[in-house]
Amino acid sequence: MEEKTVTNAILKINPNAEVTVKNIYDLDNCEIEWLNGTTPISIEDIKVEFDKLWLILVLIVEQQQKQIVSVLMITVRAVVLSGSSRY
Repeated sequence: MEEKTVTNAILKINPNAEVTVKNIYDLDNCEIEWLNGTTPISIEDIKVEFDKLWLILVLIVEQQQKQIVSVLMITVRAVVLSGSSRY
């Protein structure tokens, strides 16, 4: 799972980009230094990828929550069917 950082958003757009980013978690207040002739990417384009990283994280968390609920339901069903009161 990738972190939601400005650097990761830039690398999603250009995997070969060479950059230094200050305030990597704050797109509105970050400072980007493009290195070794890397073509700068617009803040608007970076924001699109930045937001996609957030969406991916949300979807992963939701999927994990569904899996946890499913396991809990299976466990509860097994306990109820077994008649056990140990749990």
